[in-house]
Amino acid sequence: MKPTQLSTLFLALAACLSAGMAHAEDDKNQVKKLNYPHTPIHQEQLDPFLYGEFGISANTASTRNAVHSSNPHAPDDGIDHYAAATHVDKYRWLEDYDNIDARIAKESSKDRERNLIGTIQEDDKPLTQAVVEYLQTVPTPTSSRVNDWVNAQNAVTESYIQQLPVYEQLKKNVDALKNVEHTVERIYRKDIGEIRSYRHSDGYFRIERIAPDGTRTELVNEANISADGEKAPDGKATIRGSVKASKDGSYISFFVRQGSADVDPWFLHIINTKTGELATPIIGRINRTNPAAEWFDDDTIYYGAVEEHRSLVFYRDIGKEKFIDPVAIPLSHVDGASINSISFEGKDKRYIVMDTWNSADSVYIKDRQTDLSYRLHSKKFFDEVFKNNPSFNNNILAKLVHFDPETRDAYIISGENNRKGEIIKINLDNLNKREVFLTTPPEYDIMREAYYHKEGDGYFLVSYLKDGVSRLILIDIKTGESKDLTPAQGAGYISKLSGNVVDDSSDEEEDAEAKKHDPEASENYIKFRFSNPTLPSTDYKYSIAKGKFLDIRRFDLTPFDDSQFETKLVFYTANDGTKIPMNISYKKGIKLDGKNPTLLYGYGGYGVIYDQVFGFPANAIWLENGGVWAHAFIRGGGEYGDAWQNAAKHDKRLVGYDDFASAADYLNNAGYANPDHLGIIGGSNGGLLVGAAMVRHPGKYRVAFPQVAVLDQLRHEKAGITQFWMEEYGTPEESRHVYDVLMSYSPYQNLKSGNCYPSTLIQTSKRDDRVVPSHSYRFAAKLQEVQSCDRPALLSASEDHGHGPNTYAERVENELTTVAFALNEMGITSVPNLEQRPTADEMKTAKWRAEDAKKEQEYLKHRQ
Repeated sequence: MKPTQLSTLFLALAACLSAGMAHAEDDKNQVKKLNYPHTPIHQEQLDPFLYGEFGISANTASTRNAVHSSNPHAPDDGIDHYAAATHVDKYRWLEDYDNIDARIAKESSKDRERNLIGTIQEDDKPLTQAVVEYLQTVPTPTSSRVNDWVNAQNAVTESYIQQLPVYEQLKKNVDALKNVEHTVERIYRKDIGEIRSYRHSDGYFRIERIAPDGTRTELVNEANISADGEKAPDGKATIRGSVKASKDGSYISFFVRQGSADVDPWFLHIINTKTGELATPIIGRINRTNPAAEWFDDDTIYYGAVEEHRSLVFYRDIGKEKFIDPVAIPLSHVDGASINSISFEGKDKRYIVMDTWNSADSVYIKDRQTDLSYRLHSKKFFDEVFKNNPSFNNNILAKLVHFDPETRDAYIISGENNRKGEIIKINLDNLNKREVFLTTPPEYDIMREAYYHKEGDGYFLVSYLKDGVSRLILIDIKTGESKDLTPAQGAGYISKLSGNVVDDSSDEEEDAEAKKHDPEASENYIKFRFSNPTLPSTDYKYSIAKGKFLDIRRFDLTPFDDSQFETKLVFYTANDGTKIPMNISYKKGIKLDGKNPTLLYGYGGYGVIYDQVFGFPANAIWLENGGVWAHAFIRGGGEYGDAWQNAAKHDKRLVGYDDFASAADYLNNAGYANPDHLGIIGGSNGGLLVGAAMVRHPGKYRVAFPQVAVLDQLRHEKAGITQFWMEEYGTPEESRHVYDVLMSYSPYQNLKSGNCYPSTLIQTSKRDDRVVPSHSYRFAAKLQEVQSCDRPALLSASEDHGHGPNTYAERVENELTTVAFALNEMGITSVPNLEQRPTADEMKTAKWRAEDAKKEQEYLKHRQ
């Protein structure tokens, strides 16, 4: 270490010691704090010679138009020098956590002996390989002093939560609401019967076969599987996505993941439905995001996987005697993309249709007959909006609406001419001819989804975004006449657009089998699913010819009484006069006296749109136990397109944070809450929003939940794989102006002694490799140090989550902890007894129960 660095360190330590003594003196006159674990100071234990820098060196964190450079070989003394100031980080040692991802792991002792300072990646690997190949020499994580400190913090938090007056009754209420059986999917095959996937009341996912005579055989129990087949089952593997069945139903396939960190891979399992045994070895090398698979026939499956850093489609034949090796289908246009779904169209399934993601939604079609592949999005549009722009946004490259294999016409949603989106007609024989077929009307903000319905001269069923929530419009293609089919509850999210056309010649054999179990199979209808924070997912069937709904029934039979609650969209005024939409959910008959426990949620970054569905992010447990849920669509999100996102991006992020503060003011002025009954909650970038809100306006909020949050804006690009953050936030080295903006709201740097901050539960995961947990660890340590009142500053770091919970049980436990803490800190010491719930049968309609009775009679006939 240079003499100047030693002098700076000495002065910094002296200042820390002086401040600590003064703070100790001040504490004599303060309310006694919780007994938190002791937190050492970084500079007291630094070995500068062997310490090495953190993770990937700073010069590898880059975007396509910005590179951060510093001295990657300098030992980390916890002192950061900027043009405007020098910062001493007392808790820098908490960055040295047990990392799960070798790409950002620190060097081992042997590595240090070899090259003293610097990572293996810098010395031995070309940069292009460093970000995609794991280091093989990094040892398995073991207990560290950081882990010991985190465990001690967890013990304090767990004890605090479980001793709350509301905890026991609330847990019983949660069990009654959440621990119920939920059918996810039913697949019908002629000789096999029904393949039903469902979540058991114990929280684990199951797959069962129901034979034609009603006999049930359990094929898969999530509690008894492991992702790769190597590890012993531990109840922590999860089944994700849809279950798929082969054409004759002999096999089913599904994806399994051992954790929810970005580094955790997917594995494809294929099960024989007659024996319940694995039909093939477990298949690895699967895409890490939204994996896709589809059955071609009785024993051939296509799936997306990664090979030599490219996304490809493979197929495997399940032979009678042996398992045949995979054969790659080259898709030159799809290199680097994530393949999200695979389907087949045309006679003999000539065309492979793939929905993909590469900065945005797109579609590729492979002609198996000619071996040609087609990219449906405009290359010019991709280059303009995505190739040279590292930002996330909601511009749609191509989203498939309909493909006609006879004419080779395709209808897609694209933003290439109108960023709001429009339906464009193209043909595989001339992709450059792109005809605008339907544009987004001015009264709507974004075209989200569309479905082509073949009845009559054809219809488009289109889901638009309007002020952050869904609107559903049925459009007659011939006349252009439209009809709004949005359910009366409104302020929600519409998905799963589909329909039924009687005697549709394009129906596959398996589709015909499913229609035998559809009570409305003899009717033409369109179908969609609707949900909002107070209405569990509900399926709607609408007859265009009759002009009425044929059936409305809950898809999600969670015993939540939606008739007692409502959700409404309101608008409030930001500081600069802009009208901001906000969704508010509550129990009917609410008293607007300011004493309702209220949680305000926000995100406001990357152009993200959080759809307003039941359960997430809105919390049904919170609503049931007397809470108000508010979701502010602040600037920085994508609710109104690029302009809305860019208004609060980079050095303008304070715009979004001011929008959030104005949302709190609205809730107070309207009588929903007052500062003693208002909490704030958000995750990831939304966790940064919460952290910034509580340090900028600590008096506005009673409770704060920064979840898996980015909390140190001066070092965000130095912790983990963060190249996608730099364009969104900026870095302090860019300019004095950017430094000043970051410094004005960075939660970690703006915690000040003498302030009474909200009661805070900082939630993260030891396995989060997207926003590394050191953000939360250091924020917790500093908040515990500076908190001037008796409000708790607790840390909860889960063992097995990634950037979010992995299993259903983990999600439920998270919600219970959050609600219990918030209610207690707002002075709520008791909750009602909600253990008595309606059964699933009681929540069904009379028509539905009659159908079930008819099915039972069919089973009896087969048994005889």
